Formats: sequence, structure tokens, C-alpha cells
Amino acid sequence: MPPCSTTAKPICRRSCRQELLDHYLDCLAGYIDLDRAAFMEHYYAYVYVRILQAMGTYGFRDSMSARRISCRASLCAEEPALARS
Repeated sequence: MPPCSTTAKPICRRSCRQELLDHYLDCLAGYIDLDRAAFMEHYYAYVYVRILQAMGTYGFRDSMSARRISCRASLCAEEPALARS
């Protein structure tokens, strides 16, 4: 798979994601007293929330883009000189 993908598929395989998570937890355990079981009990809920945040951001961006296009079109219809500036 190419490094950049335009599909909705994950770029990193499940085994790669698990390896990255293990590495992150190993590094984190060097700084704090880490209970891995307690961390993992809540980890996937945080992942889910983060995905929802990202999806909301893209939805908001798209709605703002559509609104900007709509506003520009109405400016052109009402006052062509304002739309050019």
C-alpha cells in the first residue's frame, strides 16, 4: 500500500498499530507508574471519541466551505464590485 492513500482504509495494519501502542506504553511507563490494564480499559473509548472529533472537524470544514461559496455567489448577484474584492 502506498504511504498516502485517498481511501478510507487504515494505512497502518493492525499488527503495526499494536506495535506502536506497545512502544508508546513502554515509553510512557518510563515516566509514570502505568497500569496497562487500566489504561487499555479506557483506550478504545478515547480512540472512538477522537475519531468522532476528526469526523466532526471535516464535516464542519465542508459546511463552512459550502457556506463561503454560497455567500460569494449571493454577493456576485447583489453587488458584483464587492464580490471581486
